[in-house]
Amino acid sequence: MLINQEDYGKVDLVLKTNMDDKFQVRINKEKCLGCGTCAALMPEAFEMDSEGKSTVKPNQKSSDEMLMVAKSCPTGAIEIYDEADKKVWPE
Repeated sequence: MLINQEDYGKVDLVLKTNMDDKFQVRINKEKCLGCGTCAALMPEAFEMDSEGKSTVKPNQKSSDEMLMVAKSCPTGAIEIYDEADKKVWPE
């Protein structure tokens, strides 16, 4: 399920992945440097937009893979939230 960016302000669209449909992955555009680490590690899930910032693509990856990519982000721009909208990464 995709949710409009206006609902969350300065973050990328929210993607509900198949992480038991309990987690959301968001890109904080203010933190994103555009280094491309996420897109290089998981090109089926991330891509760079026209401004050189990361965006989330619909995907079917596990929570372990998505969390690994989120942890690789040097600025913590990839944020993961639980079903109660509590940030679980970065802590």
